[in-house]
Amino acid sequence: MGAEKLTRAIDDMTNAMQLCFDKQLLISGLILLYSGIDAMGWLNRPKHKADSDRDDFIEWADKYLLPKLKYSCRAIDLYSARCRFLHSYTGDSALVRKGEASYIFYVWGTAEPEALQYLIDKSPTLRKKTRPIMVLHIDDLFGAFKEATEHFQKDLTKDLAHAKIVYERVTQKYYVGLPPFQFMKDKDQNIT
Repeated sequence: MGAEKLTRAIDDMTNAMQLCFDKQLLISGLILLYSGIDAMGWLNRPKHKADSDRDDFIEWADKYLLPKLKYSCRAIDLYSARCRFLHSYTGDSALVRKGEASYIFYVWGTAEPEALQYLIDKSPTLRKKTRPIMVLHIDDLFGAFKEATEHFQKDLTKDLAHAKIVYERVTQKYYVGLPPFQFMKDKDQNIT
C-alpha cells in the first residue's frame, strides 16, 4: 500500500507542477517543485529524525536530483532558491547574501540557458552587485525532479529496511487528496 500511495502522491505533485508550467505560472510551479524536493527529503530522512531540515533537502537533492540535472548546480543553490520563493516570494535569499549559495535565474520555453548565462557573465554590473549567478531551464529542472523521484522509488525496492520507514511515513502521515470529510454549511446537517 505504501508504494502505491507514494506513487500517487508523486503523480499529484508532478501533475500540479505541470499544470502551473503549462499555464506559465512559473513561480507557482517552482514553489511546488521545491516543495516536492522538501517532501522527498522529509520521506528520506533517517528513522530517528522526527523532523526534516535543510540537510535532508540537500541530501536528497545531492543523491537523486543533481545527477539528473545537466548543469553544475549545488544542492545549497537549490535550497537557497527554495527559501527565496517559499519564504518571501522574492529573488532574495540570506544564503546568497552571505555568499554561501549562487543566485539562480530561470529560463523557459525555447530560451537557451547558455545564452542568458553568457550575457550575465559579460555584464560588469551583474558580476559586481550580486553573488555568482547560474541559469537553469525550468523544463530541465522539472525533468530532473521527475527522474529523481523515479530513481528514489527504484532505490526503495532495493533497500527494504529504508522502504519500510518511507512507506510507513507515507501511509501514516502523507496526504493524498484531502481528508474524506466535508463540513456542511447548514449547522443542522451532519459531517459527511
